[in-house]
Amino acid sequence: MAYHGYIPIMKSFLSGLDSPNILEIGIDKGQTLFPLLQFFSYTGKTFSYTGLDVLIRDDLKIPISYMDFKHGQDINLYNVNSLAYLPECKEKFDLILVDGDHNYYTVKQELKYLVNLCTKNTIMICDDYHGRWANADGYYSELDEYKNIDMATQRQETEKQGVNQAVNDFLAVHSNWSKAMPIKGEPILLFQKGAQSV
Repeated sequence: MAYHGYIPIMKSFLSGLDSPNILEIGIDKGQTLFPLLQFFSYTGKTFSYTGLDVLIRDDLKIPISYMDFKHGQDINLYNVNSLAYLPECKEKFDLILVDGDHNYYTVKQELKYLVNLCTKNTIMICDDYHGRWANADGYYSELDEYKNIDMATQRQETEKQGVNQAVNDFLAVHSNWSKAMPIKGEPILLFQKGAQSV
């Protein structure tokens, strides 16, 4: 996941938490993970990070395996489909980053599960809310690099398409959640109304 301009916002949010618990769906090449790890290394803050992806690359795993984490700094990478992992997850997360498959079906399902993994102050950042996959469906299973990955979600025919539609449908059902776009770009920030942290 690559949020770029949102990383300072994440760091500011995480600075106010004693021991934040982070979930990232769609790690890709670690474009967000590595800046967050650098932040935690610099501050010495304890944290727990869970990353989910159907393809965890060696050029991500190997550098992390050589990093010296302190006691209470936990990182867990799971080579799994989010739609298999999330229904079984019992943890609560402070920061949730959503950038797996870029389609209505997957994001709608993810948000349905994620709402149960939030505290009252959790923020979720959903990439691809604007831009190419806002109103069109993209599936990793259709890309050459992922064609042999059986766990990648296959295309589902849905009446609606795109991340934008899935997020908007989530907000229509969950009236206690709201959205914000602190900087110009694709991601959208979701938070519960009255949250102390936003």
